Amino acid sequence: MNAATNGKPNDRNFIARFRIWAWPLVFLHLIAACAWWRPDASTALSSESFVALKQRVALIRGLPFKREVSRDDKIASATDSSSEKDFDDEYNAQSIARLSQVYKRIGLLPNSTDLGKALIDFQRLQRITFYDGRAEAIVIAPESLRLARALADDDALAAETIPAVFALTQALQEQNFQWSSKLKLISSEDRKLAFHAVAQGDVVLMGLAHLRGNRPAIWPEQQQAIGRLTNELDRMASGLPPLLREKLVFPYRQGSQFVQWAYASRGLEGINALFANPPLSSAQILHPEKFFIQRQNPLRIVAWGLVQEMKESAVVEQTLGEYLTQLVLASSHSRAEATRIASGWAGDHLSAYAEGKNLITGWISAWDNETSAQEFSRAFETVLARRHSLRFETPAGQKNNLKADLGGERSTLLQVRGPLVLFLDGIATARASELAERIWQDLETGTESPVVPFDSAKSGRQLASRRR
Repeated sequence: MNAATNGKPNDRNFIARFRIWAWPLVFLHLIAACAWWRPDASTALSSESFVALKQRVALIRGLPFKREVSRDDKIASATDSSSEKDFDDEYNAQSIARLSQVYKRIGLLPNSTDLGKALIDFQRLQRITFYDGRAEAIVIAPESLRLARALADDDALAAETIPAVFALTQALQEQNFQWSSKLKLISSEDRKLAFHAVAQGDVVLMGLAHLRGNRPAIWPEQQQAIGRLTNELDRMASGLPPLLREKLVFPYRQGSQFVQWAYASRGLEGINALFANPPLSSAQILHPEKFFIQRQNPLRIVAWGLVQEMKESAVVEQTLGEYLTQLVLASSHSRAEATRIASGWAGDHLSAYAEGKNLITGWISAWDNETSAQEFSRAFETVLARRHSLRFETPAGQKNNLKADLGGERSTLLQVRGPLVLFLDGIATARASELAERIWQDLETGTESPVVPFDSAKSGRQLASRRR
């Protein structure tokens, strides 16, 4: 089952629903003509056109604006400084350095990457249109027109309103669901990516509905439009490292298809339900049947043995998820092979601890079964060997227990037990085996709760689980 086939039986209802929302296309062109009398000169709407567009967006999306939304060109011109302020609130130089070091160790980033600089560019593109809740105004960067024109293809005139439609949809998401506020509470990279996919999928489908007017929805045509948009976004992000470029495009591309499943099933109520009870992992975005048909939430993993052995708190603590695991493997395997292997992902936990000048990294991943775990371990071993020129050795009779010498009396371990894989990097050779065994003996796993209390999203023991 896929989103395309799921959407076909609903075309008649879809047409009827959008017939009452659609305004004459002539009026749309009039709005666009008033707003942009030069092709690349401005992203500003006249006051009358902006009011009309807000009404149209609220009508199509079926949600009210609970507070007045303005378009302040002074805010729009300060987009970069606003993004940098939010960036400073989320990161600092030390946390970026630690994160960069960990990502390079597991193969997510090339060793030459300046992550701090790349993150600023990434956030700028991530916020190419957005709603500033503090100022109650939408912010639109001029380069957003490139995405709009890619989405609209041969309807360049109507495309001029798309950036405002995107930003107004984001305003509806925040005013009705407090979505950006919830995003800020999430520390898991995987869950944050899934939440972005819900929001951007909604935004893109809203843009398509606006462009379509009273014409029927044909999902293959929409997929082509989404493909044009994501290809253009990928070109705009060509200077970013693959990790950030993929994280930027994923919510638009995979998020659109995921949200389409919800719409095809229950219309706008189905999309609204995603904001009330969202997906918890990129795996559910990649495989919508794991959310809509038979929900499969990821495993929560806590390595208490590692936590108790370290003197200080973790400097990095994340869940990477299926999609970022896929990117790890793709650094040394074909994308098709990486995708196939990563599809067996069931959960993971990545953490790092500072020990003097050294950094100890622990990554525990759970898989559908032991065969999938062993396949991932072999593929990840190849990544580590190629990226860091590591030579793993296997003790006699212990094929699932690999060890590599890092020099300086430090080692890397890669072990498989059942459906679980342990990667332990940077540990003192003398205590490596003992610490690994301690981790295995005191490892806690449990299925994530389907509903996350956002006010405790950063709590270490927020969800029920069991000890292994």
